[in-house]
This record gives sequence, structure tokens and C-alpha cells, in this order.
Amino acid sequence: MLAKIKTVVLSLLGAVLGRRVVLLAADAKDGARTLDASAPYRVDAPALAITVRHAERGRLTVEARGYAGHFPGELVWRSEPAAFTGGTATYTLDLAKGAFWHGVHQEGRGSGALTFPTRRFVLDLSLEMADGVVWKRRTGHYRPGGDRPVDASYFHGDNYVDHDAESVGDAADVLALLRAHSAGKRVLEIGCATGALVAAMRGAGHDAVGADFSEWAIGEARARLGGEHAWTWDLDAGAPPDALVARGPFDAVVTWVTLEHFREPWKALAAVSPLLAPGAKLFIKTTNADSLTRQLFGGDWEGYFDWTHHGVDAVGVTSLRAHLPLLGWRVRSVRTERIWDGNADPVHAALRDWWDADARFRALLAAKDLGDLVTVVAERT
Repeated sequence: MLAKIKTVVLSLLGAVLGRRVVLLAADAKDGARTLDASAPYRVDAPALAITVRHAERGRLTVEARGYAGHFPGELVWRSEPAAFTGGTATYTLDLAKGAFWHGVHQEGRGSGALTFPTRRFVLDLSLEMADGVVWKRRTGHYRPGGDRPVDASYFHGDNYVDHDAESVGDAADVLALLRAHSAGKRVLEIGCATGALVAAMRGAGHDAVGADFSEWAIGEARARLGGEHAWTWDLDAGAPPDALVARGPFDAVVTWVTLEHFREPWKALAAVSPLLAPGAKLFIKTTNADSLTRQLFGGDWEGYFDWTHHGVDAVGVTSLRAHLPLLGWRVRSVRTERIWDGNADPVHAALRDWWDADARFRALLAAKDLGDLVTVVAERT
């Protein structure tokens, strides 16, 4: 109800002022007391370094929160107030011990290791001045996935909050592309996960099948689709199953947020070629290593969050335009979109807010190929 009221009020204000009216976080206002602080997004070691810069003395407190769904949830840990003497200081939060350090001085001890519901967590920093004024900063963090299996936990918590829910818009986009480019009936999806997109394509009249390297996901896909419509195939490791080959040749191949997962993306695409009919269409959606946020944030780019993104540095607008013709594809269209970023830090949030609020910014990213996701349509020559 509150969201509807906000929408109505903003629409009325926009009509009166002749402007686009949006709501921003409190720290967006001029002169907001946002603490100058930084800490790495990706946390590889048990200890996390936090650098704070401020002209005045104060007392620094750190709170750690895990995630409940897509948002930070309950308090997990809170430090004792630590002395800040002004200038620049680096503090260390030992996640394994629940201890907070400045130099060699231990400022506070917790009750053991900090544990969070998922790989994401945030730190809320508060620097209180002698006069009671408080400067604040939230920093976002995640732990790498290591070599975890790609099973139910990957699709429900470890990487996605809820894969099916987060992918619900994919079917409409893919079906629109298939119609717009007169794709034939026989469609192969590479990276079909639990089969939702294959089911949607079959429901629209396509003879669609799928493949994925996750045995758990293929089990879910087969339960969803019934019959023989999905197979396990690791394109980085071996040849396709005979039963999948027998369903070809295919008129179209769809790789939707998949190409970045392969260790050698171009070899993976080459492995699909023998399964395709002459004039087959290719529909790709993948990460863009040439994006604005990758250039701005480097190692803190969201593309590195998923530990199965083995080829994320290899795919982007530039490499797609260069490699696809070498593999026998004529590129028909290339389009980037989105600011894709899960970091809770306000600097990252500013870009997300800008994307959501300003169509001119979205047009700029599209015109300069700077969006985080890129969609490519190509045709087999």
C-alpha cells in the first residue's frame, strides 16, 4: 500500500512540476553525513581491512548484518566503540574470531566467528563526534564461493536468492527475439538450468530442448518438462550426449546468461556448431566485460560474485564482435543494458538509482555499449 501511495504522490508532483520526480536515499542529499570509508567488496581472507578518513576525532562502531533475501537483515555482531584520532586509520575486523583491531590494539572481542545466512553481508560504520554528531557509512561484502557444487543451494541462496523468480522475465524477452528474427521451431538452449525457459519456448510452439552442466539442475528440468527434453552436457569437458545430437539439427541456439560461465567461451560456442542447421540463429545474453561498472570498480565488479563465472573476463561487446564472425556467425544486433550491482555501498547504490530514475542515462549506456549485460543476435553464415 505504501508503495502505491508513493507512486501516486510522485506522479502528481511530476505532473505539477513538469519534471521526473524520484525518491532517493537520505545520504543523497547535499551535505549528508556520509562517512568517507572503504573496504573490499570481495572478502577472500578471514580478516577484513576497513579504512576510515575523517578530519576530526571520534568513536567508531561497526555492526555486521547478514542478508534476508535481497536485503540486509538482523544484526549479527557489534564492536565496542574504538578510538579514532582523525586523519586516516585502518581497522581490522577478524571474521573468524569476532575481534576488532586497530594497529596492534584490540578494540573489541566477539563471541567467536561471524556467521551469515548467505555469502553476502554488510558492515554499518558509525563515527560519533564529541558533540554527538554521527557520520555513517554502509559497506557491502561477499565471500567467494570456492569450489561449491552447482546444486539446489546455488540456485536458492548461495548465488541466487530464487533463480526461477529472478529469471521470470527471460521467457518474454527470448520469445520476442525468436519471433522478431523468424527463428525455426527446433531450439536448443545451452545453460537451461531448471528448464523454465525451455518450458516457455515449448509452450509457445517450439520444439525446444536444453542442456546444462549441473546434474541437479537437469534433474529439476526433466521433472518440469517431462520426457527427454534436457541433458547434462559440460561444453568445457566433452562431446554432447547422443540423444541430444539426435534431436538436431537445430534452427536456433539460445545461451541466456550462460556464456560467461565457460572456461573457454569461444570453444564452447564452436562445440555447438555441428548441431545447427544452415542459417541457424544465435541468441546470446551475457555479461559485458567492457561495461561502465567493470571499468569503475575493477575487482569489485558484480561479474565476479558468481564463482562459476570462469569466462567473465573474456566476454563483452568487443570480444563478441571480434570472435563471432571467426566462428561463422554474422552479427545482426548488439545491445547492452542494466547497471548490475549488488554492493550495498552508497557509491554503488547511486549508479543503480541513476539507472532506475533517468532514461537519458539508460540511453547513454546503450549508445556507448556500457551496460553490464549484452544481448547479441547472430545468424549462421
